[in-house]
Amino acid sequence: MSLSPRPTRARLAAAALVATSVLAACQGGGTGGSDSAAAAADTAVAANEARLKQVDDSVNNLLSLLAAQTDTLKRAVEAREVRLEDMASKNPDALARLTTFVGEFRTMQATLRAKDDTIKALRLQVDSLIKERDMWKGKYEALLKRYRSLQGRATKFAETEKKTKQKLDSTTKVVDSVVTVVRTGYVLVATRQELVDKGIAGKTNRFGLGRIVLKTVDPSQLTKVNTADTKDIELGADAGKVEVLSAHPTGSYTLVGTMLKVTDPDAFWGSTRVLVVMTP
Repeated sequence: MSLSPRPTRARLAAAALVATSVLAACQGGGTGGSDSAAAAADTAVAANEARLKQVDDSVNNLLSLLAAQTDTLKRAVEAREVRLEDMASKNPDALARLTTFVGEFRTMQATLRAKDDTIKALRLQVDSLIKERDMWKGKYEALLKRYRSLQGRATKFAETEKKTKQKLDSTTKVVDSVVTVVRTGYVLVATRQELVDKGIAGKTNRFGLGRIVLKTVDPSQLTKVNTADTKDIELGADAGKVEVLSAHPTGSYTLVGTMLKVTDPDAFWGSTRVLVVMTP
């Protein structure tokens, strides 16, 4: 590919400079002056022609380089066109699929752009929900703080209740122990000889008899009874032949058959909690 050189601004400027120099030489006047002016004009023309040749050479070089690059690009484009035509001829379905894919892709892009408004609306809803969540979170934290305060008070109350119950249980045990001691009666039914051997028979101070029995008689030989519940006491002998040695108010008991029946437990056990009966 070749391009013919065309006049450029640089070449026209050089021609104008030569014309100006020649005109000035011609207007110098005189024979001697005409020879000098002609010589100067010849020198200027030669210099400008040399400069003009340099400019023309540079322009021609640039035009040649541009032509070469254009030719290279043209060959590359032609090669690409040949390659595309070859690909299309060998696999026409691929080009159709590519075209379909590009169309679907552009449709998806349009759909995504259409979804922008929906996304903006959803973001507004999300912002509203976040504000609502923060409000409920504040209420929850306030309730949680109150709950923990009540829980602390409940814990203290539970500790107080536990201590109170422990004291109550301890007091109840003491009371039960005292009640057990107070309500425990001792019964000793023995013959005269047995009572003599124990140092009990013949005692005249019956009010002190209970203490003497508890001090001198082996506890295993005494029968423990609950004074609040025991109404009938088996004597093992006829009631008409026995003698009650311990002091009990008259009318608080009766002797029937082989039984001693307690009719007034408070009065019967009020004076002494030890019942001593001597059998024949």
